[in-house]
This record gives sequence, C-alpha cells and structure tokens, in this order.
Amino acid sequence: MNEIWQKMKNADSKVQLVVLAIVVLLVIIIGFNRFDGDDSGRKMSASDRKDLEGNLPINLNNDEEVGDGDSVNNTAGVVSGLAQFTNVKVALLAGPVFEGKVPGKKRSCDTVVMVNKNITRTPAPLGGALKELFTSPLEADFSPGNFIATQDKLSFNEVQIENGVAKVFISGEMGPIAGDCDSDRVKIQIEETALQFSTVNSVEVYLNGEMI
Repeated sequence: MNEIWQKMKNADSKVQLVVLAIVVLLVIIIGFNRFDGDDSGRKMSASDRKDLEGNLPINLNNDEEVGDGDSVNNTAGVVSGLAQFTNVKVALLAGPVFEGKVPGKKRSCDTVVMVNKNITRTPAPLGGALKELFTSPLEADFSPGNFIATQDKLSFNEVQIENGVAKVFISGEMGPIAGDCDSDRVKIQIEETALQFSTVNSVEVYLNGEMI
C-alpha cells in the first residue's frame, strides 16, 4: 500500500485526479448499496402486514350500510367482524285528518312519520326494519299507522342494495284496498323506511317479481 501511495505521489497531476475520481466513485457505489440494503431490511414482512390489517377499524359495510345522523342510532357491538344493530326507524303514516298535527314528510294523502323501533340484533338493519313493517302492528297515536300490517296476504321476502338502489321483493296480493289513498301506502312505507340509509338513493319495490 505504501508503494502504491508513493507511486501516486510521484505521478503527474492528471493521473492523481483519475485515481481520486475512481476512489470517490467506489465510495459512492458502496454507500448506495449499503443504504439500499438497509431500506430493504425495513420493508414490511407478510406477518407484519397481516398484524397491521388485523388492527384496522372494522369495515361496517355489509349488504346494507348504516345511514347518516340518527337514522340508526343504536349499535349492540361487533360480532364476527360485522356491526350488529338493534335499533332502526320505520315509516308510519298519519292520514289526512292528522295533517299539520304530526311532524313529517307529506306524501300522497299522508304524512310520513319516522318512528324508532328496537329490532332483533342483526348486521342488516334495513332488512330488520322491513320485517318489522310486515310483522308488527307498530301502534301509534295516529292512523293508519302501519298500513302494511293490515295487508294479511302480503309478505316480505328480501332486500338487495345494488349501486345505491334498494330492491325490495315482496309477494302475495294487496288487500283490502279502499280508495286512492290506500293504493300507494305500501310502496310509500317501504320507500321511506329504506331511504333513511345513506347507501340508498332510490327504491324499487317488486310484487311477485313485477315492479310496482
């Protein structure tokens, strides 16, 4: 090494510059490789990634999604990674004689009144709400209240939400129907109950496979 250094001292300036440039280049290359190796050592392993994903917030989206505000205001915890809901709102109807006496949206002959209802714990709150409309009288201080409950020959089958459209499938037949006001009441109750959820932009109701 001393001999090499001595020869470099005796060499002309051009040779010294070339040798110095080579040394500097080697230092840069070695330093870059070391940095790259450290960086690769910091890459997240598969097990680390799995642990991170396991600690992310639970995705509440299922076939239905909770609406905004107090549309669905009570959750009963999380089971098997899915939010479980025990409280929803259902749409009841106050007839023409109650207009101005109860708060709500005016549709057709009636005022739509959204009422809180406890349901059996479920990850699908819209389905739970619709089941209540078809199985519970849902007593109210106004009439017809839950008009759907008077439709003994009508049954709720299922609901699907696709691209913001809630498709509600029912079966059976309407009746008794008395006049123009009754003709729209089933559809209005279903629509308003579904529209409380933020993932629902519109509603389609199918009776025996035919949209009504």
